[in-house]
Amino acid sequence: MGWVCWIGSLAMGAMAALAQKPVPNTGGTIIGTVVGEDGKGLAGVSVTVLREMLTDIGAYPPASAGAQTRANGGFAFQGLGPGTYRLCAQLPFTAMLHTCNWETSVDRVRIVNNEIRAGVKLVMKRGMLLKIKVEDPGGHLERNVGKTKGAMLTVGLAEPRKKLMVLPVMSRDKASWNYQTAVPYGRAVQLHAKGGFFSLADGNGRSIDQRNGAALAAPGQQEAERQVVIRVNGPK
Repeated sequence: MGWVCWIGSLAMGAMAALAQKPVPNTGGTIIGTVVGEDGKGLAGVSVTVLREMLTDIGAYPPASAGAQTRANGGFAFQGLGPGTYRLCAQLPFTAMLHTCNWETSVDRVRIVNNEIRAGVKLVMKRGMLLKIKVEDPGGHLERNVGKTKGAMLTVGLAEPRKKLMVLPVMSRDKASWNYQTAVPYGRAVQLHAKGGFFSLADGNGRSIDQRNGAALAAPGQQEAERQVVIRVNGPK
């Protein structure tokens, strides 16, 4: 009987030790859905989660992760450290607006420990598709960018008193570089083309103000697409 009691006590002690062992910190989880204005899930959307440096729960180094939505618009991020996260959604090559660039559906989620934050919803709105074609028949960009000191080209949009949203090159060849993005209806923006090494002109041959940019008329609800042409005339 003594042996049975001793073995039973040993087993109970081991179980108590296991119960007191801290649970491994596997990080927090964010589960959500990206939908259109009709409430239906959107597939293939690129979702980014960005940890903000200064929050109400402390200061943390920046961190980011990306994922693509499934057929039903669902996404999930796991293993997130503590902090406040900003979620952004974008669908390149379409007229769907980048949710963070245009602040159409900005969601912030706070993670303190091993929490699961479910039910996050990002709503993507439709805008006008703006296509920007940089014509370079002389091949100046191809010959100089990345090879000649000071040779660069930056194309972007900005609203009044807001920072420049730099646009990525979507495609290029020896004679042109192509950009595109979605712009909200009813909002006027400035188009900026900066290439200090190069002389730039608009589609009518007028020199481009590389310091202040050029105003684009606010798109109306019926304007699905607009194309803007920029021409590279060569080095200054």
